[in-house]
Amino acid sequence: MELTDIIALYAAVVSTLLVFNEIRRKSKILKIVIDYEFFSDTGYLKLINQSERPITIASVTMQLNEDRVPGSNMFVIDEETINFPYILDEYNSVQIKLIGQITNYIINKKAKNFSIKVFDIEGKVYSKYKIRGVDERWGDIYKDMFKR
Repeated sequence: MELTDIIALYAAVVSTLLVFNEIRRKSKILKIVIDYEFFSDTGYLKLINQSERPITIASVTMQLNEDRVPGSNMFVIDEETINFPYILDEYNSVQIKLIGQITNYIINKKAKNFSIKVFDIEGKVYSKYKIRGVDERWGDIYKDMFKR
């Protein structure tokens, strides 16, 4: 292999990696986390935009066992409640307080099948989520506490 072949191969590999990086950068990445705060016994749905593009959230649905949770029974209605559609700017997050019954079902594993789906305005569905325990006094996060 000659030097020109090595340089050409190197250029091809670098350009391919740059293309893949650009595609990943342009894609929308939404992280869904359910945080359970121990001392206040409160659950929160946290939506985190990890991309360089804003995501417009059209709706959120939850399902416990085989029953779909009505929208009015998912979140606590207070001054911090958000309305859908909601624009989540790049690298920002929003936290929505869950109703106590939903939190208890999720944390105490009363629901054998729990699912959550977040729909964006373009029709993309996000359904992977994590459950974490949070010590709100000290800021500790326990990731492995609520493994499914």
